Amino acid sequence: SYVSEYFNLSPTYFSRLFHEKTGQKYIDFVTEVRMENAKKLGKARVAVFGRGCVGSYTAETLVKSGIGTVELIDRKQAENLLRAYPPPILEYDYIVDTMDVPEDKIALIILAGKYHIPVISCMDTGKCVNPSAFQAGDIFSIHQGASARGLSDMLYSHGIRRLRVVYSREEPVAPG
Repeated sequence: SYVSEYFNLSPTYFSRLFHEKTGQKYIDFVTEVRMENAKKLGKARVAVFGRGCVGSYTAETLVKSGIGTVELIDRKQAENLLRAYPPPILEYDYIVDTMDVPEDKIALIILAGKYHIPVISCMDTGKCVNPSAFQAGDIFSIHQGASARGLSDMLYSHGIRRLRVVYSREEPVAPG
């Protein structure tokens, strides 16, 4: 197994050692952890802001991965949600931002931060096609294009110092 390799032990010795120390078989432990995490995923509520290509594919992937509730929210719905009080975003465990308009992104990120709802934001991924080029990181530590730099400057001016983003290292494919 990967764990036994990590500790530079044979799988058999690792399993025996794990059982001696915990009283549980390693495979039973792994199965238990997987089941607990699957239950958490099944109860999770995720909002995907942005109904374009990136938002649609993101929502589809989240549903296929077992997330309990995935809501796909378009720009008009987002405007209404961001103005409402109390904000309906409080019902979500996680927010995925796939919107294109920087001001909308900022408003969503500020509101989610106010209520401690985790956000991951997609940065210029709409015309990227190579899945191996996608990465995740903090917007303030990635070296990306002008829109990421512009967004990070706006976030910084609002006192936001961290934002998890997904981005691609590839140059976007030209339409046509």
